[in-house]
Amino acid sequence: MGSCLSRRRDRGLLEDTEGTEIALGSNKLIMGQPAWEGEIDVTRESLDEKRREFWETAPAFGGREEIWSALKSSSEFAERGDYSMSQAILDGAGVILSSGYLSQSYDERGHEYKVPNYCLSRPKPRRENASDPLLSPSRRHAQKEDLKIELDSKIRIRLDGKKDLKLEVSSEDTILSCKSRLSLAESVPVSTQIWCYSGKVLRNSQSVKQLNIPKDHRVQVCVLK
Repeated sequence: MGSCLSRRRDRGLLEDTEGTEIALGSNKLIMGQPAWEGEIDVTRESLDEKRREFWETAPAFGGREEIWSALKSSSEFAERGDYSMSQAILDGAGVILSSGYLSQSYDERGHEYKVPNYCLSRPKPRRENASDPLLSPSRRHAQKEDLKIELDSKIRIRLDGKKDLKLEVSSEDTILSCKSRLSLAESVPVSTQIWCYSGKVLRNSQSVKQLNIPKDHRVQVCVLK
């Protein structure tokens, strides 16, 4: 998770320090992430815990914290089937996909990021084990319910000092996710948005829940020209 590469923008390539060129894909996220087979005792709870441990420790392996945050948010939306939002997050953060999958990507500085498949999708069904909890009808129903996006909050926004609006978000959204929602709603590129509240610039990795913004307060969104 730590090679350093330079980008050859004119030819769509990344080049490492030894001169080895790596061809990039179209930078469009492929619908459906690589399948993997879990152990028999895999449960949703143990998988969620494993994912949490990875995302919390990933920045320690190198790379930029905001890129790891973007990859985490993008993977969550992709798993729910919201590929438009997932792609918008990647584009806003400047993430470069090498093959169309989130398992391997680069930032604009050429740093490589690798995400294990268990963070991107559920394990594929094990036909030989009909008792696997991930295959039971009740587990499948619970999984579908868990993947629904609940827009349970609204943020009051003043856009570029001119337009007031209310943006529907999830309390689990990061600021980067909120920027992507605003981008889809108002056609404002994610990379041009600067969110400010209480005199401070909000970081992409901060969550709506963390900020706990009162309903009658307003977030200022400046747009870079």
